[in-house]
This record gives sequence, C-alpha cells and structure tokens, in this order.
Amino acid sequence: MKKTALFLLIVALLMGVAACSPASKASQKGQSVAKQAIETLDDYLDGNTTLDSAREKLFDLHDQMSYTNEYAGKEKTDAQQEDWFISHHLLMAALAVDMDSYKGNADTYDDIIKQRNELAALVGIKKR
Repeated sequence: MKKTALFLLIVALLMGVAACSPASKASQKGQSVAKQAIETLDDYLDGNTTLDSAREKLFDLHDQMSYTNEYAGKEKTDAQQEDWFISHHLLMAALAVDMDSYKGNADTYDDIIKQRNELAALVGIKKR
C-alpha cells in the first residue's frame, strides 16, 4: 500500500513539473542560439552592452541559424519549423537593433522588446 501511494505521489509530482515547464520543439542548437540572443537583447536594453556589440552578436547568431534556409518551400518537422521561427525572429531583432541606431525612439525600443519576447516564447523563457 505504501509503495502504491509513493508511486502515485511521484507520478503526480512529475506530471506537475512537466506541466509547469514549457517544452520547446526547437533543436538544441536553435534553443541555445535563441537564449544567447535573448541575453544579448537584455544586455542591450539594460544598457550593459553597446549597440555595435549587440548588433554584431545578433547577426553572428543569425548566421549560425543559416541552415534553416534549406527548409524554405519544404515540409518541415516541428523542430525545423521552430528553428526557422527562431532564425526569423533573430533577424528581426537584429534589424530592430540596427534601426535603433538610426531612430532611437520608443517605437524601436518596443520593436526590440517584441522580437525578444517572440524568441522567449519559442524557448520557454519569461517575457520582458
């Protein structure tokens, strides 16, 4: 009886943990790149890195996702689709930072936040 109760408790705890943690369908590489991009964007938004440094890092990260270009026009697996979305939002974030260098207003700031949050949603990180 004790073993059954313990087993049910463990199953319930595991299901609770699984339900609380959003699962990303992206590949490990896609998740890693997205998390690095989010850190870069957060550093930029918080004034902890320069515009040039953030822009260079984001475009470098986007280059690391260039393998997603081969998915264009093809049916994709879930992981390929998520990686493609990461690549897309990463490019949009890099362009938003680039635009911030020219305009530097509330709209460009909001665009950066939007793309940061899109990436965060793809890998289960809290929105800003």
